[in-house]
Amino acid sequence: MFDKPYYSAFTEEFSSFILINQISKIYLCGVETDSCIFQTAIDSFERGIEPVVIEDACFSDGGQIAHDAAIFLLKRNIGKNQIQMTDEVIKKMS
Repeated sequence: MFDKPYYSAFTEEFSSFILINQISKIYLCGVETDSCIFQTAIDSFERGIEPVVIEDACFSDGGQIAHDAAIFLLKRNIGKNQIQMTDEVIKKMS
């Protein structure tokens, strides 16, 4: 577990963990699609780490409109194939 004092998960500790373990892809799900998930996905993409946002495993306290807006922008910024549903991810992993 990593403490995250701001929107992105990419703290110094988390970034070091990713680097040391040579992680090239991360799967994102959780609360606040329009802030925390969004910023972590962008930061991951900019670091050359492939982000996959599991759309139906994310939620926004701002409601469905905020969630949908974040998903729309993520599709434009990191690529529509990086936004997937839980069943798609499970199928690819099995």
